[in-house]
Amino acid sequence: MSITATRPKRINLLVSEEEKQAIDAKAKAAGISSSELIRRAVEFYEPDVDWEELSYLADELGNMADRMEAKLDALAERTKARRAELEELRKAAPTLTATSWPFPLPEKADV
Repeated sequence: MSITATRPKRINLLVSEEEKQAIDAKAKAAGISSSELIRRAVEFYEPDVDWEELSYLADELGNMADRMEAKLDALAERTKARRAELEELRKAAPTLTATSWPFPLPEKADV
């Protein structure tokens, strides 16, 4: 059985010249191919993750989102109330005269 039969998928990996040299040097020192070195690196890679902290942070983000939603809801209610007030003022506006609203205007000055 050929290598391509056991590993039929190919990955094209773009690296810098320095990275290529480092991969080749490490593979040569280990007596393996650069492909095998990369496969092993992937197999044994363990990310340095504190799952408890990530869970806590996810919960905090959820709580923040809930608080933001409540504040946005309150803002929407205040906006709705202000719009109603403005509508009432608009309805009252035709009954006001140019000299009485919102304050008396000065008499026209002779120029």
